[in-house]
Amino acid sequence: MKKRIITLLLTILSAVAIAKAGMLPPDTKISILTSGPSDEAIFTKWGHTAIRVCSPTLGLDEVFNYGIFTFQDGFIVKFVKGETDYRLGTCSYEDALSETRDEKNAAYYEQELNLTPDEKEALFSALLVNYEPENRYYRYNFFFDNCATRAREMVKTHTTGTIIYPTVHSTETFRDVIHQLLKTSPWYAFGIDICLGSPTDKVMSNKDRLFIPMEMMKAYSQAKIVKGDSIQPLVKSYRQLNTPKTIAPSKSLFDYVTPMVLFWIIFAMTTLHIGYYYKTGKKDSWFYSLIFGLLGTTGILVFFLSFFSVHPCVYPNYNLLWCNPLLLLPVLTIWIKKLRKINFYLFGLIAASNLTALSGYLWLPQAYAGAFAPIMLIEIALSAAWIYKNNANDTEKRTA
Repeated sequence: MKKRIITLLLTILSAVAIAKAGMLPPDTKISILTSGPSDEAIFTKWGHTAIRVCSPTLGLDEVFNYGIFTFQDGFIVKFVKGETDYRLGTCSYEDALSETRDEKNAAYYEQELNLTPDEKEALFSALLVNYEPENRYYRYNFFFDNCATRAREMVKTHTTGTIIYPTVHSTETFRDVIHQLLKTSPWYAFGIDICLGSPTDKVMSNKDRLFIPMEMMKAYSQAKIVKGDSIQPLVKSYRQLNTPKTIAPSKSLFDYVTPMVLFWIIFAMTTLHIGYYYKTGKKDSWFYSLIFGLLGTTGILVFFLSFFSVHPCVYPNYNLLWCNPLLLLPVLTIWIKKLRKINFYLFGLIAASNLTALSGYLWLPQAYAGAFAPIMLIEIALSAAWIYKNNANDTEKRTA
């Protein structure tokens, strides 16, 4: 590893000197590398984009990667707040290929860019400037500032002509694309659907689509560079560097017990629970505390994302109608007899809010996941059951 770092530094220092002198060799090639989606981890399911600079004369074959991050230094908290900093890193082409082929088992593609010598020098010099320690870090944004959009803007900025992308006639939204990429990971999709608000249901523009590496690769394959009266393809050549092996995916319990299945089962169990405890007259405050405690805790996250995070697609989030911190109130008030009157209003509000959310499948400007419906029905059923049971008890006491 130490030898690799020393070699890399010497190669880059040599390349920096040559680039500053404006003497990149004629055999220099700059390419866009695209990794297809992989099931290795949640962050590999979107694919990846990087820039390759290759010059046999210089002994240079480096990959510039804007997708480097670390889980240290409070990564989760920063990610939730929208304050995650990613950075530009480099590695050898062989290392990048090995990682994609052997670790991710993902498809790997290369598109050599049709750039002039001056454009290559400008782009390479800019990459080196970006790689300076004080310039490496940037504020990551999943939709609008990621590994693909950074590479796209670097190419755009250092190309003297105008890049014209193909027009895509589609009504797909950001959420639609997320669902497509997470079709084999329903629990990830469920969690993301809770956290992302109505801006995620905006129909994507042609430019918006390029946040997904594979979409950017498709656009580049048909893009043109316009320089005066000259129109040339942006991509000079294309090749597939790796074809993923066909491996039967390993199945876990979560592949069978999807959110839709689980929450409809819980809804059915809740209705049975309500009937049993009403018939026997037993106290079931513990069950209310459990259900509303879990939903209210989740609601804290949704509320924080909506009003305190700087993520661009989390506000407004109409999931707050059925998943919000106020659901934590019954966890406590249901145990206190003096607050029974307050509970009538509280459960009435919860039921009304969930009925509004349930009808929102038809009219709200936010696409609700199908698995949200049984959760809303659970809240409505529990609220209605408490109001009915306690109202009946009050009636009995008054007539006694």
